[in-house]
Amino acid sequence: LARVRAGHADVWCSLGQALHLGGRLDEALCVFDRALALNPSYAEAGIERCFVLGDLGRAREAYACFRPLLGMAPDGFAAVLALGVLGMRFGWRDDGLAQLRRAARLAPRCAFAACFLAAALEQAGDAKGASVERGRAAELLTLLPGAPAASIEPGFHGSWPAPGLARAHVQ
Repeated sequence: LARVRAGHADVWCSLGQALHLGGRLDEALCVFDRALALNPSYAEAGIERCFVLGDLGRAREAYACFRPLLGMAPDGFAAVLALGVLGMRFGWRDDGLAQLRRAARLAPRCAFAACFLAAALEQAGDAKGASVERGRAAELLTLLPGAPAASIEPGFHGSWPAPGLARAHVQ
């Protein structure tokens, strides 16, 4: 597909996500670079690239790439949630928590966002706030027939998975 639609950044981003999930980090990084060369403002590819850099042990470089993405402040829920998870995963807790709060405001009926916010609040030492968000997530899940119980696992959310892995977990 990447050969047939070589000029489409979204195809390269999807390929990079698959490589990242498969543990082929160096290849994933090159593919995300290709997506960003085609569309420099493609936030999802930039965010995923930051996760790969962090997983390669290049957290300082990931942070340098993260800051402009945060400054772009994309208003898309998925990008804001991913930026929050990225911040928490690599130790930028103030930025991460701010973005997760923002994601929860953008999608107040999303149990997944509430679970990530609860995990962040727990790590920040706000047990009461975490409890409130976990309760909100549980309540939201009751409104969704057939919602996977696994989508509210505290351990999963506190591990700060990359966005591609988080989507695979929910599906």
